[in-house]
Amino acid sequence: MKKYYCWVRQILKTELYSKNKITAINALAVPVLVYSFGILNWSRKEIEKIVRKKINLLTIEGIHHPKADVNRLYIKRQNGGCGLVNLETTHKTAIVGLSECIKQDENRLARLVQEYHAGKAECSVQKEANLIKQKHMIQKTAAQNIKKQRIG
Repeated sequence: MKKYYCWVRQILKTELYSKNKITAINALAVPVLVYSFGILNWSRKEIEKIVRKKINLLTIEGIHHPKADVNRLYIKRQNGGCGLVNLETTHKTAIVGLSECIKQDENRLARLVQEYHAGKAECSVQKEANLIKQKHMIQKTAAQNIKKQRIG
């Protein structure tokens, strides 16, 4: 986390335009955290804390207004947003991707990991990936029901 904040602060101190600062944060600072997703157990509160601190740094620098909508930061620039990468979504994507890689990999080491966890409960990455998939399916089903109610 310290390295991530260090990168964000260094990028925000530059004399780049806000578009280029956001691009630099996405390209240089975010990967510092993404490499640890799936290896370290990140709780949702920890990720939210990182996001809040990042938004505070953006507010101090003048890129984000204190009363502006936070969701606008994560909307693509072509659609009127800032184009910042959403860490919560990135974390979920990394966990699900790592879980799928462990399941499908025919590598000898991956098979050993699966065999080790086969007698026990699923490893934490696979548990978390299954929870994310279930929540996503519930949200997707709810959205489809709402659309059907509007149409019908």
